[in-house]
Amino acid sequence: MSFDKPLDQDIVETREVVRREMVPDGTNPDGTPRFKIQTVQEAVEEVVRYTMAPKKPFACAKGQHVWEMIDRHRHIAKCQRCPKHRFLRAVYEYIDPEGHIRDRDTHALID
Repeated sequence: MSFDKPLDQDIVETREVVRREMVPDGTNPDGTPRFKIQTVQEAVEEVVRYTMAPKKPFACAKGQHVWEMIDRHRHIAKCQRCPKHRFLRAVYEYIDPEGHIRDRDTHALID
């Protein structure tokens, strides 16, 4: 499967859009104008740019995070490898030396 359009260039493409417009439809008995809504399809030109984004994971897998405390007053932890932040409940959880969040009582891996 190949992509047949050039990458990283501005391309003008046409696209079909549906819009609604009000059309006069006579007058009401009191003399005020009456309108009806009509749908119209028209071709619109738009500038599009296609790029090739590399595949990369957004976040680490569970158990693969390396956490560090960035705010000890509000108990906010951040992973060093991905953009994930987490509220650390200091009474129940702790960060071990490898950077994993564990339960204080059972030492089970939480994240």
